[in-house]
Amino acid sequence: MSELQATLDALRLPADAKPDDEHAQCRFPARTLWLKKKLAGQLNFPSVSCPRWDAWAGSRQITSISLVLASGFLGNPASYYGHTLLKFNTDPSRRLTALQDLSISYGVIEDGSDSPFVYIVKGILGGYDGGFSDIEYYFHRNQYGEIELRDLWEYEINLSPDEVQFVSAHAWEVLNRRYQYFFFRKNCAFRMAEIVQIVEGVNITPPNRPWTIPQATLQQAGRERRADGSPLLKSVRYAPSRQSRFYASFNALGAQERQVFFDLVAHEQALTQAPYRALPPEGQRAVVDATIDYYQFITDAAQRSSGKLHPVYTAALAERFRLPPAPKTAEAVAPQAPHLGRAPGWFQAGWMDSDRQGQAGFVRIRAAYYDPLDSDQGHVPYSGLTMGDLRLRFKQQGIRLDQLDLVAINSANPGVTGLAGDRGQVWQIKVGAEPVKPGCEDCLAAKLQGDIGMGRRLMSGLFLAVRAGGAVQGKRADQGLGYVKAGTTLIWRPNPDWGTEINMESRWPAGSEQARYNVLKAEWRYALGRSYDIRIQHEHSSGEHGGARTLLGIGRYW
Repeated sequence: MSELQATLDALRLPADAKPDDEHAQCRFPARTLWLKKKLAGQLNFPSVSCPRWDAWAGSRQITSISLVLASGFLGNPASYYGHTLLKFNTDPSRRLTALQDLSISYGVIEDGSDSPFVYIVKGILGGYDGGFSDIEYYFHRNQYGEIELRDLWEYEINLSPDEVQFVSAHAWEVLNRRYQYFFFRKNCAFRMAEIVQIVEGVNITPPNRPWTIPQATLQQAGRERRADGSPLLKSVRYAPSRQSRFYASFNALGAQERQVFFDLVAHEQALTQAPYRALPPEGQRAVVDATIDYYQFITDAAQRSSGKLHPVYTAALAERFRLPPAPKTAEAVAPQAPHLGRAPGWFQAGWMDSDRQGQAGFVRIRAAYYDPLDSDQGHVPYSGLTMGDLRLRFKQQGIRLDQLDLVAINSANPGVTGLAGDRGQVWQIKVGAEPVKPGCEDCLAAKLQGDIGMGRRLMSGLFLAVRAGGAVQGKRADQGLGYVKAGTTLIWRPNPDWGTEINMESRWPAGSEQARYNVLKAEWRYALGRSYDIRIQHEHSSGEHGGARTLLGIGRYW
């Protein structure tokens, strides 16, 4: 009660008791609105001038609020799981474009001097402060969609005008406030949900979870209903990245148009040559549109700001103006929205058969998030990001640890065209414990492994990568302290339900007299709706202490 009374006393101070913007009504507009509503007719509040608050919200005439999700980005540990921010949609008559709308984001406050490993550890343990910042929305569209090549989804929230004003006022209150940042729990998704949840009856934080994942927050919001039964999410709008726009243009080309496109990228003069001139106007537009999108895709911010544009790009722009006016040939089609995707956690139970140890049951728990066979909307295709992936096997003799991945990141750029800037780099890093050789179930050891290579999407749903790398591991079964490796990965996903991944690699042990040996890992998955799947996995390694085993399991997403 003493805190409430102190708040009331501060809010009811005379307007001239404090300088402009320092009065409690200016610093805490949401509390002012709430108390005025609850105490209407009981207490009088002075009229106070708040120039900064009025300029921030009043003059913009905020009409609605949207949750915005940027898809995951494996180039920055802070964005592995995606990023959530709030967008304050203003009256269209007050601005030229929605890109001028105000937005609020929450993130780590740090100087960028820490390595990715230190960044992750400190982020998990709460070693950083986090804070809110506001900026016009075009900054985020440029940073995420144009620089980091991340798709964005904008979800308008079903709020009344009074609720829009209340949430906006609360967002103002938390600006420039500092909080302890926790990567898994009190992150951007958690803080954005807190702001929205100031509205009575709204709860978009997933319950009963020790972590908060941006996509899971939107999934929870998608299940929420207002008091009148209407959905909390009013609408969803897709904003494709620069990469998605280029791939849409390229995939729309026919065989002849595609050949002309490759010629045009290689030679500026192709615009004046017979193969291009032989195309009908719609074919010429398709080729030119794809060329423009390609150079926008590969041109970085420094090149754009310097004005040094590729001559083929400028020639394509001139040609587009010469052609008869027409809409763009191909637009990126909005995929399934992330709030309709599966849950982030996964539990699996099944049976394994080993040629060395016989049969056993197993259970597997993956806290988060996805692998190349179940990556969904908002995830990086042909990639994987898992944390806390634990598998236990059990027999009559007891339960034993079979594998533990503390962190496993598998990043793949699809490299659809194979052209410069789209060559498809792949890399992988994994930290945990697993057998030093597949099939050697009594050879569990701590292991740090990584590799890098090139990948290419050969056709829709088919991805091939070649890579090289190595590992450092605990010394078990005379396998040395690590190995150098080279291998190939093939991923085939003809549709979202079916998927096959085959990994073949050769390993050269270090610090051991063991000879080179080969490893094969193959996994097949079929989705049983949105909540379940079935998988068959086979592993084989050659040489001493090698062996083979097959696993069959049914999984449930949670």
